[in-house]
Amino acid sequence: MLRAAIVALALVSLGGCKELAPKPRWHTKVATACAEAATSGKPVFFFLRADWDIVTAHLESGAFEDLDVRSILARNYVALHVDRSNTYMSTSPPADEEREVEVATSMFHPYMSKGGTIVVMASDCKTERYRSGGAIDGPKLAADLRAAMDGPVPTRP
Repeated sequence: MLRAAIVALALVSLGGCKELAPKPRWHTKVATACAEAATSGKPVFFFLRADWDIVTAHLESGAFEDLDVRSILARNYVALHVDRSNTYMSTSPPADEEREVEVATSMFHPYMSKGGTIVVMASDCKTERYRSGGAIDGPKLAADLRAAMDGPVPTRP
């Protein structure tokens, strides 16, 4: 009883358990994420994002902050995000960003090339296990990520 009270007091003094939940280490290059996946045997969690995309904002402020989602991604996935913010409909996008978006979109085939797409690939970076192209809440994403560790999961629109 006393131990539980001390743990609870510590969590409150640290600002809650959100700060204690592990955060995934996000790769920004497809090649390095796929190399780590091949070595570790972990699936790749790919997220095509853009600052101006509503689905991106929803995911980053909601589902990706969910404690279960953070923990699952940090422990069981190689996390990869490619930023589309500066390349979509730009007349002179940064060459390295444009190249990375092209590699990612040709490899993961997001629903739209704009942003807000999640794709989970097996550690071979070729076999798709999961796809979501819209807003999804934390508990649903956590459940889908748990299922996708073992094999393909039905696509969410």
